[in-house]
Parts: sequence; C-alpha cells; structure tokens
Amino acid sequence: MNRYYYKALTSNGDQIEGSLEASDEKSVIKNLQSQGFYPITATLEKKSLIEKLNINISKNNDKDFSRKDLLSFTQNLSTLLNSELPLDHALKLLLKNHQEKKSAKVIQSIYEEIKAGNSLSNSLYRFPQIFDPLYIAMVKSGEASGSLGQAFLNLSAHIEKKEKLRSAVVSALTYPALLVVISLLSLFFLMTFVIPRFIPMFAGSEQTLPLLSRAVFSLSSSFTNYWWIVIIAIFAVSYLCFYAYQHLLSKSSLNKSLLNLPLFGPTIKSFQTAKFARTSASLLKNGLNLIDSMNLALDSVSYDIFKQEIKLAINALKAGKRISDSLQHSLILSPITVDLIRIGEESGKLAEMLLKIAENCEQETDSNIKRMLVFLEPILILGLGVMIALVILSVLMAMLSLNDIII
Repeated sequence: MNRYYYKALTSNGDQIEGSLEASDEKSVIKNLQSQGFYPITATLEKKSLIEKLNINISKNNDKDFSRKDLLSFTQNLSTLLNSELPLDHALKLLLKNHQEKKSAKVIQSIYEEIKAGNSLSNSLYRFPQIFDPLYIAMVKSGEASGSLGQAFLNLSAHIEKKEKLRSAVVSALTYPALLVVISLLSLFFLMTFVIPRFIPMFAGSEQTLPLLSRAVFSLSSSFTNYWWIVIIAIFAVSYLCFYAYQHLLSKSSLNKSLLNLPLFGPTIKSFQTAKFARTSASLLKNGLNLIDSMNLALDSVSYDIFKQEIKLAINALKAGKRISDSLQHSLILSPITVDLIRIGEESGKLAEMLLKIAENCEQETDSNIKRMLVFLEPILILGLGVMIALVILSVLMAMLSLNDIII
C-alpha cells in the first residue's frame, strides 16, 4: 500500500486536501467519490526523512486515542450537541475535561481546526487512524442536514454496539487462549527443568530405554541445549499464524472452506452479517443514500466472498434492481436474512429491518461462540492432561526398565 496526496472539492465547493493509503491512484479517486467528494488530483507522496519522522510521531499520537477514548468522545459530544451547545464550545468543554489524558492532543487539534473555520468532518480527516471513513461520512451527513447532534447520537450507539460485540467475542476466547498458554508453559517447564534432572540417572544404563522415554528425553535435551531455537521457532510460528490470518484467510478458496466447517462456519456468517447490517443501518439512519451506505459498509466486512456479493448488490442498485434479488444466493446471508431485507425494501423501513437483523445475528454469534467453547474447553483440558501424562509416563517407564537391570 502506498500513500497518495489528494486535492478534492466538497459538495459546497470548498477545496480539501489530505492523504490516503491505497494500492493505486484509481482506488484513491473511487474512495473520495464514495465519500461524496470531487477529486482534483491524486499523486504518490515522496517524503523526506523529516516528514517521515513527523508522520511516525502523528501515528504515535493517534495510538494515544484508544477505542475507549473514541466512544467516550462520541458519547460526550453527542450529549453536549443535543443540549444545543455550539460545536466549538462543546469541544472546548471536552478539552477541559481531557487535559490530563493523552487524547487531549487530538481534541486540541480538532478544536483549533474548528476555530480556524474548517468543518468538523474535514478536521477529522487529519486522523485516519482514529476516525474511519464511516465515522467521517456520518459526521459529514449530519453537517449537511443540520442535525450533527443526532449524527453523534447514532454514532455513539453504533460504536457502543460494535464494542459490545467485540468484547463478547474477546471475553469468550480469553479462557481458551489462557488455557493454551498455560499448557505450553507447563510443557516447557517440564521439558527444561524437570526432565533434565532425571536424564543423568539413565545415562550409564546399558538397558535400552522405551521408545517413549527416549523420545521425551531427546526432546528435553533439545529444549535445554537449543532453547534459543525454540524461542525463535515460537516467534516464527506466531508470525506465520498472524500472516495467514491477515492475508491467506482473505482468499476466496479458504473462505469457502472455513464457511463449511461445523459451528465455526455459522459463527463467521452471523458475525459478518451483524457487522454489515449494523453499519449499513447506522448510515441509512443518518441520512446517507443506500448506495453510499453499502459502499462504506464494505469496510466493515473482512471476507472477500462477502465483499464481492455486496459489490454485486451495489451494481444491481445502480441498475435499478433491489438488493435482495442480488443477494438471493449469498454464501454469507441466510435465506431468512435476505427475506427480511426484501420486506424492509418493500415497506420502506430498510434501516429498521437491518438493525433487527444485526441484533439477531449478534445474539446468534454469542450463542455459537458459547457452543464452540463447550466443545473446545474439554478438548484443551484433555490435551494438556495427555501431554503431561506422557511426560510423566516416560519417566516411570524409564525407571521401571532401570529396576529390571537391578533385579
């Protein structure tokens, strides 16, 4: 991905400029057009060493603004704006209450931009690591309709629900992850500190040790003598797993394989559907048209198959067709979800229907994860028990073979 510097016009005729990360110039233009801007130029940035250093500092400042800070900022600004407080006064009040926090730098920058006469949506463009295109689009829509307070109310509800779903998934997976880590640490402790104390007992024995004992003792010696290779291997495997998650799992062929897995497949489908439905509903409720809402909702979807289906639905909309018709054979959306979307289209209450779909899918995701854990936890516990039992058994078998010699 390269960074491109762009200039564009807003719907009001104001010129804006900034930078975006994209694969090529066409992607930048499409991104700007999807946000309602009229691109003028998009050129590849060539930065000096000082500029690169400034960008790294800016990114570090962005990291100081956590997801929790984003939710708090959105909720507080929503409350203040809906209390009919002017935007600059609201930001000043927020800044006053965030003086001791790292997030104050970002709020200070936004406040200065507003005081200089810039719009809030343009001010947020300076922090792409914090405020995603969806967030900015909803703010921009609120500015255009004169209902910025309502836009932030919708945003706070959207972020809160998204964080609630994310927290539920993370909480559910914390115990299995902790169990795996404890298992690996226990095995490492046995192989590097416990087993080496027994190995000298059998060093001078002429008796051939059992195969299991020889395998465990050999592995223990490798752990003890080449521990640094073990650490490098752990980091290498971790990196490969992360790389596979980031790149390989986005491939269509692997997508289809994962979707066909029992329990795991339905969980992916419900999770992806929930994110897409809630994002689209939030954008529609904020006044964006259906095509722009679905274009922005593409960023909430992480599966290439689903992205392709949504793009087909967008093309169908542009051709004057209904979304439900193009999603009829979706691999992600269930038939009942497509039927609910059709009912929403026919009744003119698509946003409300999408919210109901999101709520149902979030509940289904939570239930599926709990069912997965019912099977996963005993398997992990049994795996840990078997590993420790094999290590202990290898020592006992070696001691029994030594006793045979003594007799």
